[in-house]
Amino acid sequence: GDEFVVILTKKVQEFPALLKDFDHQVFQWHGELANSMAISYGYVFSSEKNWSNIYEITKAADERMYENKTRYYLENGLDRR
Repeated sequence: GDEFVVILTKKVQEFPALLKDFDHQVFQWHGELANSMAISYGYVFSSEKNWSNIYEITKAADERMYENKTRYYLENGLDRR
C-alpha cells in the first residue's frame, strides 16, 4: 500500500480531537467504485522521548502502523493472505 507522512504542528492536547475527526471522515466515506475504506496508521510525538534521529521516529511510527493493521484484521475477522 501507499505510505505517507504527515507532520502536525498543533499542540499535543489537540491531537485526540484531530484523530477522532479523521477516523470519522474515513468511516463516513463512500465512493463510486468502493463503498468504504480502511486506513491503518501509526503516530509518534516528538515529545515522547529523546529521539536519536528522524529514522528512529519513522521506524516507531511504522511499527505502530503495523500493530494497528494487525488489530484491524483481527477485530474484523479478515485474513491478510
